[in-house]
Amino acid sequence: MPLALAFEALGSGPPVVILHGLFGAGRNWTQFAQALAEDHRVYLPDARNHGASPWAESMSYMERRTTCAR
Repeated sequence: MPLALAFEALGSGPPVVILHGLFGAGRNWTQFAQALAEDHRVYLPDARNHGASPWAESMSYMERRTTCAR
């Protein structure tokens, strides 16, 4: 089942997506994203089971990749 990830978006211009690492959340990159947002539209998603995104029992690589790509 597809999940809708929580994310923050800053700025305008060409898109940039910043993906956090294990145990992180998009907000870990806010300061960096604010600098990029001067010239870009920056997206800071929370991966499934991280930050404000919903919890899912299944955590396969393919499911995580597909969820993020949406």
